[in-house]
Amino acid sequence: MKFIKYVSIFILSMAIMTGCSEFSIKEVSNQSLNEIYDIAQKNIRKGNLKKAIKYLKIIKNIDPNGPYAKQIQLDLIYIYYKNRDFNSEENIINHFINFYPKHPNMDYVMYMKGLTEMSMDNPASMKFFHFDRSSRDPEHAYNAFIVFLQLLRNYPKSEYATDAYNRLVYLKNRLANHELSIVSFYDKKKSYVAVINRVNNMLIYYPDTKATHDALPLMEKAYRKLQIYDEADKISKIILLNH
Repeated sequence: MKFIKYVSIFILSMAIMTGCSEFSIKEVSNQSLNEIYDIAQKNIRKGNLKKAIKYLKIIKNIDPNGPYAKQIQLDLIYIYYKNRDFNSEENIINHFINFYPKHPNMDYVMYMKGLTEMSMDNPASMKFFHFDRSSRDPEHAYNAFIVFLQLLRNYPKSEYATDAYNRLVYLKNRLANHELSIVSFYDKKKSYVAVINRVNNMLIYYPDTKATHDALPLMEKAYRKLQIYDEADKISKIILLNH
């Protein structure tokens, strides 16, 4: 048993020397993986996230497929999100989803993926300067919408379900506002067929949003410009019903 203990200490020391030079060997070389993990958790709770990453990586380097392997990935997903290191976080999330699709915390992983996509859609610099995001590429907003929708379908009783639903409502409005910005662009260009087609899509995918209601007058205008008066009158009635 003593031999095994000494071998474990040697392996731990070598891992620290090669992978985590910022740490003193004496700091953790005499501690078990469980003790090192506890130190990492204490640093997470204190907000010392960079230091927590280093401790978690020590464990990962020593025992990459051990009992802490999955939990370390879950911890790193949270830490990278808090640090706004979204590329590193996405890499771990995608790896986790591919390798552990039946994991009991998959709802959490999907929830974090949705939060990350939303954060990438709404950079901190844009919030600071109060930019209008409606005309921006909504790729990340759309990705977040799909992720939260899958979360609700697959895990309707998840503790994250209520928040995911509220975020879906927000994202639907975000996507509808983007469509309205395109409709307005086509209207200014007098591309009336494009206006009609785009608003039709809004009626299919975002029928209960303010943006879709705001797009209806542009649709009516487009039909009248194209002298399709029967359709224009139908849209006019719908507008009146919504007021």
